[in-house]
Amino acid sequence: MKTKTLLLTALLAGAGIASAQTTNFVTNPILYIGGSQAFSALDNAALSEYAANNGYTRVAYAGSLPETRAKALLYRRQNVPQVRGNRATVSVDIINVRQSGSEASIRSAAGNGSQLVAFLPDNASGQYPDTPASYSNQKQAAIGTSGVYQANSRWFTGAREGSVKYRQLTEVKPAGEPGIAAQVWGWSASANFPTNAANITSLTAQTLLQQGHVPLSYFTGNPADTNHGVWLIGRDIAAGARIAALVNAGYGSLNTVRQFRVFTNTGTVTLGIEPAATVDGVSVAQGNNGYDGTSSQATATRTVVPSNLQVNFGNGLTNSPYTGTNYLIQYNSLALTVNQTNSSGNPTLIPLQFNGVAPDANNNGIHSGAYTFWTYEHIYVTPKPRNTNTLAVAQYVADYIGKLSSAQMTTISGSVGYLSTKELNVFRNNDGTRIFRK
Repeated sequence: MKTKTLLLTALLAGAGIASAQTTNFVTNPILYIGGSQAFSALDNAALSEYAANNGYTRVAYAGSLPETRAKALLYRRQNVPQVRGNRATVSVDIINVRQSGSEASIRSAAGNGSQLVAFLPDNASGQYPDTPASYSNQKQAAIGTSGVYQANSRWFTGAREGSVKYRQLTEVKPAGEPGIAAQVWGWSASANFPTNAANITSLTAQTLLQQGHVPLSYFTGNPADTNHGVWLIGRDIAAGARIAALVNAGYGSLNTVRQFRVFTNTGTVTLGIEPAATVDGVSVAQGNNGYDGTSSQATATRTVVPSNLQVNFGNGLTNSPYTGTNYLIQYNSLALTVNQTNSSGNPTLIPLQFNGVAPDANNNGIHSGAYTFWTYEHIYVTPKPRNTNTLAVAQYVADYIGKLSSAQMTTISGSVGYLSTKELNVFRNNDGTRIFRK
């Protein structure tokens, strides 16, 4: 986009351009990058290094610094002026990054240009709040990172949303690797959950996802526990974590679920069926919605609900069908599954085994192939991107993360549960499928 012509400054004169000349500033096609919130720290670290190595300056961000913690980033580069006679043209490159979530980035990149993500304004500067709903810059993502394969996304190749038919995205990977990193997930329950019941099977997970609640006896095998209830707190359809949970449980990534939300009114805690909503332009039926972030979901699950729990199934509050104790359960990243304690060192979440294997911060279960609740991170590029640097940037991110050790990933992200694919002794060909030893 051309801006008004300005008199050359001393800065341009330093580039060998006479002060009597005029300059025309042109912004090249902007590179918009959407991303998985789960992998945002690793993606942001890669993009920060790419920017530093290629003459970009970070001019704006949302959330907080360092860049690995930011929710949105804006980089700008002013290129060497091109001089013709008394006119100089200065081109500007911009990289606009927003951690929009796995599904939002796939939807936008695979769509026809009408499926947009809210980015920082292209002329932004300084710090912005982490309130994407207020960003007026709605654009199509050219690059999207995701914690699941596009084949399991709601916007898989050939899927339709009204008149939009979603397209095959180009996956960019480090040489010889199935993805650019691995992410470990887990199930956990509220702090009052009995530790002798701390295991969830695929069959129990399927029933829980379908019904939204099950008796505690599903976990203990004890008929005496049918009067105690376990309630599902989950994510919305924009979350890669949700797809990972559904696929690894054998439930089906796009099947409707039934999930609940924690409400607090004048100090009284109640549960309510997730209300109907619109997520990424898609109408979501009552119950099929969920929390829009990992932290808010985990915070809700930490709630120890009262013994006389009231539940709203959509027609007002009523007594819980379970006359005993009620518990909350979630699926989430490994970091929000294990080692969750308060300032006194007491557990705030109880990690559950999955099919009899415990989630392990040292990832021994992953390396042996015994623990199966994990996925790869992928980086996808839209067909025919307008920005000529798109593939190069995507490959840089893939190669940067692909060269990191698992320990380095932990240091950069500040979280457990990220694994180098090169260090894994196992691999799989899709989310939730059979695991093979290398």
